[in-house]
Order: sequence, then structure tokens, then C-alpha cells
Amino acid sequence: MSTQEPSAFISALDKLNCDYPSLNDRGLVVHVQFLQWHCVEFRDYPDADLTVLLWIRLLDGTQEWAGGWWDGADWRLCESGGVCSGVVTHWAEPAGPAAC
Repeated sequence: MSTQEPSAFISALDKLNCDYPSLNDRGLVVHVQFLQWHCVEFRDYPDADLTVLLWIRLLDGTQEWAGGWWDGADWRLCESGGVCSGVVTHWAEPAGPAAC
């Protein structure tokens, strides 16, 4: 990916907001946040008990994302609090709308 692509993408979103002011009137402004994915292979873990996005390789070979946290020993899923049954390969910490 070239360094021009993200700025071009953001410019396109800004144009969308300007071309459709009714979106702004209803509070439907488009916001973009780039995520920094941390690779677990390099033992790069989040602070214990910080809720993050997980990228998981499931036992059947498929991949998915889920909300979860690192408890200092295991990856846990937000939906159940249980230990993740797949292999967490990456994690990211989104800031949400407050970052915009």
C-alpha cells in the first residue's frame, strides 16, 4: 500500500460528508480510525484486563475477530469470559468515536 492511499481514502470520506450534508444533519458523519495490529508471535501483549479486538485463527483453519482480553496467562472472550479456543495471532486497541 502506498502512503497516498490512506489520505486519498480520508479525502473521499470528507467529500462524502460534504456532498451529503443531510448525513451531518442527522449526526451520521463518517469517521475513520486506523488500527495498529500487534503481533502476538513477538510476545507483544496488551496490559492485563484491557479489552481489545482479537484476530483469531480457529481450529478449523478459518479466521475471525472478537472482543477479548489478555488476563496475563490466557486470551479470554468478552462474550463469555471463557478462554479462547482458537489461536490469537494479533490484537488491536480501538479508541472508538472519541478518537475522531
